[in-house]
Amino acid sequence: MNSKNIYLLDSKMIKGGWVAPPNKQYSGKDFLNDEVFKDVSESGVNLLFCVIDIKKDYLGFVKFLDLCDKHHLYCIVPEEELKKDSFNLNAFKERIELYKKHKSVYGINLCDEPGYNKIEILSKNIEIIKGYVGDLKIYVNNMPMYALDAQIYGSLSPLAISGKTISIERYKDFIEKFYDSCDVDIVSYDFYPFRHEKGICDPRYFIELCMLKDIAVKHNKPLWNFTQVTSWSSGNIRNMTYSEIEWINNTSLACGVTGVQYFCYWTPVSKVENFSPAMIDKDGYKTKWYYFVKKANENLDRLFKYIKDADFMGTIAFGDTIVDFPLEKNLYSYGNLKNVYSEGTLVGCYKLNGKNMYLVVNTSVLETRTVELAFDKNINYMVVNGDSTINYSGDQAVLVIEEGKSLLLIEKD
Repeated sequence: MNSKNIYLLDSKMIKGGWVAPPNKQYSGKDFLNDEVFKDVSESGVNLLFCVIDIKKDYLGFVKFLDLCDKHHLYCIVPEEELKKDSFNLNAFKERIELYKKHKSVYGINLCDEPGYNKIEILSKNIEIIKGYVGDLKIYVNNMPMYALDAQIYGSLSPLAISGKTISIERYKDFIEKFYDSCDVDIVSYDFYPFRHEKGICDPRYFIELCMLKDIAVKHNKPLWNFTQVTSWSSGNIRNMTYSEIEWINNTSLACGVTGVQYFCYWTPVSKVENFSPAMIDKDGYKTKWYYFVKKANENLDRLFKYIKDADFMGTIAFGDTIVDFPLEKNLYSYGNLKNVYSEGTLVGCYKLNGKNMYLVVNTSVLETRTVELAFDKNINYMVVNGDSTINYSGDQAVLVIEEGKSLLLIEKD
């Protein structure tokens, strides 16, 4: 059930950062310099979402691309004219030629969180540009399941009932129609599950994650999720703890996600939303969330080198997973793994060269848990825990896992 994986050119996992270091026009100060981009590289973030308008600051835009090239970073650049009914194709082709001269340009972003009213326009424009983009990826990020009717349908639609969240059925119809119509290269969405109270998670988190994984498999595309870091509404959403960042990353991997995108790397500028400091605050200084994500990215890289070429087979959910995991998506057992015992865990099941791998996630963000895995026979296996690997044999494995974290168990000959 694995879907096409799109990795960076160095075969590393996508670890995106929205927003990228900005120019003076965006933030009031120019942050396009080597020191700032070296910090990006050291954080483990390797894909940046550019916020510079090429039409208003061409030199700044090129400088951004040059710095990404120099520091071995990749970027997705804005091409939001393509969400409009018409655009200047000749000007677009000129920009594409510029992008192709820079090894850092990974893709183009056509639109953020489109509704029904943009599907036909995006579909038409994608068909127009496909012959010009070459290897560049066409990217669109979609709304979460808790979007309002007015966001999905547009404010003038009779279905846009002010203040009401769209139903799961309507959301499913929208997301299926989007990917059936729009030939983008990546399935991406942003769902920020944690609310103001510690340990409280939106109950639709796993419903959407599994739904979007099914869409990715159907269309043979990779699935990228957003990892919540920053608050944009202090009365409802707060900045994440380290264990919550790990929880989102690890539950994403356990459900077949192949790329994460952090919200946010640089603290955004907005006249509408009230952003708390992100990994980098608005004045360019590192915050504690920079170090949280840096450590989380190191853990992702350790896991990814084992699972990047493996087939994702599905997910086992057991016990308290904070929010319910869809029953119809629960494998319950896989391979030689027949039973799981824990207060709460998620097991992402993978297969590589005939060997089974189990990514075992502690689904608590508040406490360390012990997870017991029971096999149907004696097996040889290796447990990957950070930089260490330990070999065992037997018909069970007892794993002690810190809150939000994961261990990888790999069956051996």
